[in-house]
Amino acid sequence: GKCRCLPQYGGADCSETLDHSIENKKDNKTACPKDCNGRGVCGASSTCSCDPGYAGADCLREVPCENNCNGRGHCHRGRCFCLPG
Repeated sequence: GKCRCLPQYGGADCSETLDHSIENKKDNKTACPKDCNGRGVCGASSTCSCDPGYAGADCLREVPCENNCNGRGHCHRGRCFCLPG
């Protein structure tokens, strides 16, 4: 599976501590691709740590649901939501 990090951590294994200070965001704004498209946080290594449901170097790609929810639900940001019944 893929790690879903707490807001203060990032990276593939959540080992990267993210600095959410305003100064850090200002300094790193152009360091990450497209400023992570507003769908993630720019980390110290100038890579995006994408919000859940998004992926890619710039967090632009929405994560698909496994097996398209087996045709029994609606996929949103990589999560299946079941249809009533």
